[in-house]
Amino acid sequence: MGAEEIVQALVEHGVLIRSLAAHHATRGLVRVTVGDAQQNARCVSAFERVVGRVQRPQPPAQLTLPDAE
Repeated sequence: MGAEEIVQALVEHGVLIRSLAAHHATRGLVRVTVGDAQQNARCVSAFERVVGRVQRPQPPAQLTLPDAE
């Protein structure tokens, strides 16, 4: 998920953040300004919902070998 997608998804949750894509074109960075405790809690909750939708790659399965007899 790129910076612009994160910004758009959070806007849909009522949270405004800034994309820094114009300043760091090769990196997907966003800027979050600290607010009061209630605003921060709402921001963290929205981030969890948005990031939770992203499919994370699964670690490779452990390969088990039969016992050598």
